[in-house]
Amino acid sequence: MSRFSVRNFFSAVLALSGLLVLTSSPAQDFPNRPVTIVAAGAPGLPVDIVARLLAPAMAQSLGQAVVVENKLGAGSLIGYEYAAKRPPDGYTIASVSVVQLASLPVAVKSLRFDPLKDLPPFIGVAEGKVFLCATTNVPWKTFKEMVVYAKANPGKVNFGVSAPNTVLLAHALLRDLAVDGVHVPYSSANPLILDLIAGNVHMAFIGESAVPPIASRLRIIATSGARRSPQFPDVPTFTELGISNQPGLGYSFNAPAGTPRDVVTKLNRAVAFALDQPDNKARLAQMQLEVTNVGGEAANKDFLQQAKVFSDVAARVGYVPQ
Repeated sequence: MSRFSVRNFFSAVLALSGLLVLTSSPAQDFPNRPVTIVAAGAPGLPVDIVARLLAPAMAQSLGQAVVVENKLGAGSLIGYEYAAKRPPDGYTIASVSVVQLASLPVAVKSLRFDPLKDLPPFIGVAEGKVFLCATTNVPWKTFKEMVVYAKANPGKVNFGVSAPNTVLLAHALLRDLAVDGVHVPYSSANPLILDLIAGNVHMAFIGESAVPPIASRLRIIATSGARRSPQFPDVPTFTELGISNQPGLGYSFNAPAGTPRDVVTKLNRAVAFALDQPDNKARLAQMQLEVTNVGGEAANKDFLQQAKVFSDVAARVGYVPQ
C-alpha cells in the first residue's frame, strides 16, 4: 500500500470514529451502573415505601441495580434539593410527594432551587385520598351541616394543620366556603390526630392510610379524588360538594431538568413495568394508594396545576413563606 493510500485509510478511520462519537446517544449505554432513587424523608414514609416497593422490578427492567437513598431534614427539602442538583444523567431520580413539592415555592422562603423547573416528574405513580375528618364532639355530622354551623358561629370552628401544604389547603377550603375558622398548628400529624380524637380540635385533613384504625372515633365528612373511597362509600367527594381544588396525596418519580429524553423514556418504562406487577399493585392497594401510571407530560401538567392552587391560595390569604 502506498504512503498516500495509507494516509487516506487512517484519515477515513478517524473521520468514521468522529462520526460515531457525534451520533452516539447517552441512552445507548444507559444504564451502565446502579440508579439511585432519592426518598426525601425517613424510612417508612410513603415516598420511601413506594420507592423500595418499585425498585426491584425497575432493576429487572433496566438490567442494573436500583437503590433507595434516604435524605432527611428540613421537611424533605434537603432530599428534593439534593436530587434536583444531581447531574441530569438519569442515575439519580426522586420519589416525590406531589403536594409537598408543589407547595414549596410558596411555603418555604429562600429556596436554593426551583421545584417546578428543576425537578419535573417523568411519571405519575399513585394517588391516595385525603379525608376531611371531624371530632365526634361537634354538633354536626355532615359537611353541609358543618358549613351551616360555621357560618352561624364565625370564629368558633378550628382546623388543625401540621404542614405548610395542609395550612394552605385549609385556608383554601374555608375561603371557598366563606367560613371564618381558626387554624391550630401542629409540628407533625400524630399529635394532631390524637387531639382530633380527643376533641381538642374540630377538623383536620388526614391521609386515607391513617384513617381505618381510627375511623370509628371520628366523623369522616369529605374526601378528595374523582370517586368515593371503596372503604367509606357514604363519604362524598369534595367535587360532589362543589369544591374543585382539593388535591389528593399524589406520588410521582421526578428527574433533574435536562435529563436526556431517551434516558427518561427508559426510566419511564422501568417504572411502568414495576407498577404493572400484580404484587406491587396489591401492596399499593394495601397502602390505600391507587396506581395512576401517568405519562410525564400529564404528570407535569397536574404538578403545575397543584402548584398554582397553592400559589393562588397563598396570594389570597397573604400567606408568608416560613
